Amino acid sequence: MASDKDKTSRTRTDGKTRPFSLLLDRPAAIVKSPLNMEIRMHKDFLNVLAVDDVISRLLDFAPLPAERRSLADLAAGSVVAETLIAPEDLPPANRSGMDGYAVRAADLFGASEFNPVWLDCVGEIAIDRPPCFTLEAGQCAAIVTGGHLPDGADAVIMVEHTKPFGAGVIEMRRSVAPGEYVMFKGEDATAGQPLLTAGTLLRAQEIGLLAAVGMMEVPVIRRPRVSLLSTGDELVPPGTRPEPGQIRDVNTSALAAMIAPHAEVTAFGIAPDRLEPLKAALDEALQGKNGTPADVVFLSGGSSIGVRDLTLEALQSLGDTEILCHGVALSPGKPLILARCRQTLVWGLPGQVASAQVVMLILGLPFLRHLAGHSLAALRDGKTQNGTAFDQRRWTSRRTRASFPAPCPCPAFPGSCARSSTPRASSASPPGWKGWRRARPWKRCFSTKASRTRACPHHLITAQECPASKAALP
Repeated sequence: MASDKDKTSRTRTDGKTRPFSLLLDRPAAIVKSPLNMEIRMHKDFLNVLAVDDVISRLLDFAPLPAERRSLADLAAGSVVAETLIAPEDLPPANRSGMDGYAVRAADLFGASEFNPVWLDCVGEIAIDRPPCFTLEAGQCAAIVTGGHLPDGADAVIMVEHTKPFGAGVIEMRRSVAPGEYVMFKGEDATAGQPLLTAGTLLRAQEIGLLAAVGMMEVPVIRRPRVSLLSTGDELVPPGTRPEPGQIRDVNTSALAAMIAPHAEVTAFGIAPDRLEPLKAALDEALQGKNGTPADVVFLSGGSSIGVRDLTLEALQSLGDTEILCHGVALSPGKPLILARCRQTLVWGLPGQVASAQVVMLILGLPFLRHLAGHSLAALRDGKTQNGTAFDQRRWTSRRTRASFPAPCPCPAFPGSCARSSTPRASSASPPGWKGWRRARPWKRCFSTKASRTRACPHHLITAQECPASKAALP
């Protein structure tokens, strides 16, 4: 059995011992390979940072500048760069929200099917022409959805609650409140008042509102320009049949699909695991498409500390480079490189497919949303320290996923659960379905914590009453 001295030291050729700490602190050894190539046999270990520390460094990058885009070119997901003022009222006048009759609400007080009210119909209001008359007491006017209410009318009764009585008289079988089924003037937008504030995320609703008030150009935060590069001697394009020792490039296609909804992405192919070609490919990616510099470069592979992991060395050799991070407390995805190179943030992602996608999901895509201005409103209002771009509730792992219905194991109320008669997994079940499993107790409680009760997931009873749930109690 080895002694304590053997565990903390190593014998040299001269018989003396040297502590392991000195062996780890010595410079990297350079040896010659059979091909007469210098190989670095030892590299420094990763300086791992916490995810929150990495996020704080990413937030040092300001959102991209604004640009004016036409209404036709606006896409959902853009962020308003400055507060927009409504040029006009919307709606421009009081309008009907239903097909029916414009009335004075006071005339229908107490009306019902058993006590109807009869009003004189004095006209029909066209949707494209405002009415030129005033509604008096005891009168009504036929109106369609979107039609302008005449002066004197303050409500609309649905046509389903009326019936023509003859001779221009309409029977009203229901009372209405003032303002019922009425869209009031300026309800959606008031002239001279803020329409959308800076930092507003444009969805279909907001884009429709801009069209409704006639705003044809909108200042929005520019979408990030992203360059994508894969590295590895073993990689071949997806359309190429790989030889022994080769694999198809998966990261370019997968990462481009993840980035496309958030930025303009351009792929720059595959770079080999050699320093000079890697530097040339990285320089081309930094220059971007058509000579327009990229805002972000995602480089997959070569970010760890192996013999052929040259991303860090290639970045340092380009000049004007600041290494922000080499290692993050994330699994998978630990060997991450972040570097500021020529005012562009370069990401050295792990080459392993799952690791690259995890880093992209947790840090990469939120950073692109941050550059696109998604955190402007939250940071301005002080609602959150990291803004909404890095909101962890977006993480897929924090969402509950529904699975295929499984049989209810609770015999407390036989036949009361719709799933009680569902057969367990069989040949007719969907592939991969393993039937009902209780992965973790439900958090809904119906009594005090001291009673150690938890809710049955299928019935509103406590665990003491549900034999299937009792077994899950510690």
